[in-house]
Amino acid sequence: MGVSSGLVIAAGMIAATPIDPVHWLTWDDYPREAKILANGGVINASIMVSPQGKPIRCEVKHSTDSSKMGMILCRTLMSKAKFEPARNMRGEPAYMAYNMGVTFQRALDYRSKQGPAPLQIITPVDIALDVAHLPDGMKQKIIRIVAQTDESGNIIECIPSTPDPASAKFEAVACAQAKGLVADPALDENGKPVTALRSWAAVFRTAAK
Repeated sequence: MGVSSGLVIAAGMIAATPIDPVHWLTWDDYPREAKILANGGVINASIMVSPQGKPIRCEVKHSTDSSKMGMILCRTLMSKAKFEPARNMRGEPAYMAYNMGVTFQRALDYRSKQGPAPLQIITPVDIALDVAHLPDGMKQKIIRIVAQTDESGNIIECIPSTPDPASAKFEAVACAQAKGLVADPALDENGKPVTALRSWAAVFRTAAK
């Protein structure tokens, strides 16, 4: 499950933003077996982005694809990805643990394809909560939040990406749930724990009738 990725801004905090991600992966990057099997799928990864906007670490969190696409994705991100740096509560460039998902189109006609591979970056849904009802008859409501964590990985500030008085209760619940997701501290290039930004997407959904 995922939602369209976008700029996350909250008070002085700004999430790292991908720069021209459609050119990060080409058809030549697809592993041979993925081409033969016409594989497609979704891969969720976590990238540690430096205050200069460079990826310094990549880890695959989940993959629906059984080929080497997860490894290919991380290798490609480490060499090609660029970001607008995140900014902390004081507006200073900061480290960020950037969660991203990538959907890959099935490579049925890869031999005739030209240019960038069909690649869409999505924001993985990290928190899914079932509720009895939602305003205005909605089936689901997505809340995006951004938080700053200390060297131990504990949240010290959590704010909705786009504050909305009508969604204040949902935003508070999303931040409360996010506190239970943080476990490992963010690490810099030398493996030293650092303060960092993290972002999450929470979806509130009504049960199907």
